[in-house]
Amino acid sequence: DEARTRLHGTASASFGLWAFLPSATYTTDEYLLASPARPDSGFAYDVVTVGLAKRQAKKFGYQFQVSERNTRQLADTTNGWRDTRIDRTYKMSLAARGTSVIEGSLEYSHRVQNDLVLGDTRESDLARIKGLIRFNRIGLRSSFDYEVSQDAFRTLDKTVVYIGTGKGDYNQLGEHVGEGRGDYALVFLPDLQTIPARNVGLTVRTTWQSPSAGSTGGGVLSWVKRNVSLEQQFSVREATTFSEGYKVYLLFPSALQRDDATLHGIVSLQQDWSLLNGHPNVSLSFRYQRDDEEDNRFGPVKDNKFFDQQIVTLDRSISKLLSANVEVRHERRRRAGSGLTTGTGSTYDVSGWAVAGGWGLRLSPGSTLDGRIEYSQREDGESLAEERAVSFRPRFVWRLRKSLNLFGRYELVRFLGDEHIGAKPFFFSRTGSAHRWSSTLNIKWTKVISFLTTYQGRSEDTFSGRRIVEHDFKVETRAFF
Repeated sequence: DEARTRLHGTASASFGLWAFLPSATYTTDEYLLASPARPDSGFAYDVVTVGLAKRQAKKFGYQFQVSERNTRQLADTTNGWRDTRIDRTYKMSLAARGTSVIEGSLEYSHRVQNDLVLGDTRESDLARIKGLIRFNRIGLRSSFDYEVSQDAFRTLDKTVVYIGTGKGDYNQLGEHVGEGRGDYALVFLPDLQTIPARNVGLTVRTTWQSPSAGSTGGGVLSWVKRNVSLEQQFSVREATTFSEGYKVYLLFPSALQRDDATLHGIVSLQQDWSLLNGHPNVSLSFRYQRDDEEDNRFGPVKDNKFFDQQIVTLDRSISKLLSANVEVRHERRRRAGSGLTTGTGSTYDVSGWAVAGGWGLRLSPGSTLDGRIEYSQREDGESLAEERAVSFRPRFVWRLRKSLNLFGRYELVRFLGDEHIGAKPFFFSRTGSAHRWSSTLNIKWTKVISFLTTYQGRSEDTFSGRRIVEHDFKVETRAFF
């Protein structure tokens, strides 16, 4: 028999002192099981927190907080509990809501961790600024989130594990070759050694739509206000050992994505333009996406990746029951660096384009049929390998009755052209056909109980060239309370 004891107590008090609001909290938890093999057994901690905050923070508020956590572990049944770690955290936050145009907040925390067993002391800092700017007269809204920290960074050891033909997503080199097309999985283990690193992150989100979008009038400016809107996100993430910290925190380009200092860094930009908002039955959109990444977390490997994509999509509602769309896409993928295995398709410079057409048909309330046909072509500038493909992807939703629904989809991809002799990019496919299909029957037995029966299968070539044919059948019961 196992006995478990848990003691938990919290006491807090607050007193009004002019415009200040002090507070104090004490928390204790103790986990003890008769079986020491259980992961929760022999663990306890006490937390004491004191703070001070502004009483009425309508336009401006602040808060200061200090906490100490003492962690104990059960050494053995004879020696009892022993102190193992002490964590002290100092926090400060400021918040301002001055006007309807701008608002923001500032947070800062400093943590000191003392490992009483190993005798180590570790400190970390974190600062974060969040803001929102609104220009309602022109329909512009922008928010930003800026974060800097100093902490210990662990590099990773990447291990490739064989899990069966067509059961994984990676090849023997640990390269992602596609869902279910590889024979291996990856296991990431942090290294025992830590590296002091500076971390910085910035995310800026911007939306724009003219407040006079529904107005009428002539001229180019009036047409733009009625039809054009924008959503944009720009982000920078960097973990680095670069010595000049101010250049890292101020996002100097010379301090980012350096082979000699960067551990991991990525710069991303995505824009979504909507160009025909004033037309109720037609939509025209343009997406631009760009990612520039450097990953130096895996020992001597210096991995540089670049991705660039442009997509134009036109949707048209032909009637209440039928709609159609056309999409044109262009993209470029590039990978280079040092320490990568050469002659295996790990490095590449691929550019390609695709054109697709789709339709949607409403059969009855709750029942739809839609599909997509696509032709794509891409070429690698390093190996001169080419890949052309034609795909057909129909799917349907059939509502048989209120409590009975059937979902189904099918995917056929035909890869064309002669088989390339040499090391083409690892995500390219062999010449031939790939099939994937699935169907799901959803039965709502009562208001809270439902049954799902799912069948899915595939027939395709793996990265190694072996043909895989799989069938998977699953019955599932769900209860909602």
